[in-house]
Amino acid sequence: VTQSLFFTPFSATLLAIRIGTLIGTRRAYERGGLGYWLSPFADLLAWIVVVRGTMFPSRQWRGRTY
Repeated sequence: VTQSLFFTPFSATLLAIRIGTLIGTRRAYERGGLGYWLSPFADLLAWIVVVRGTMFPSRQWRGRTY
């Protein structure tokens, strides 16, 4: 049996925790519209930015960025 690279029991658990957090905190916000429910995608974007910055850091030397 092969597992998907991205959908593992660990990632499923993290997703369930994230959805549970959304459900548990929805009453704390006045407007719980579409942006609220799509906020986990911001987590994915933040993860991509962190990985990119770690793998390919920008270098600056004498005023030039490489």
